[in-house]
Amino acid sequence: GTNQLTQTLPEIAAAALRNTEVQAILQIIAQTGGNKTKAAKILGVSYKTLLNKFKEYGIEAPASE
Repeated sequence: GTNQLTQTLPEIAAAALRNTEVQAILQIIAQTGGNKTKAAKILGVSYKTLLNKFKEYGIEAPASE
């Protein structure tokens, strides 16, 4: 059968990074009441980068102005 330990270090690192980024984004989005512009500023990325992360990670964003 498949064993979870067959993941390579880069795969493990990528998964950890993804999880960490998703948690940070969700936390800041909640903090800003769904304001992505403010969230991007706090996270130190451009608005466009933040939108790309939402798409890339399949994050459901609360609707906001």
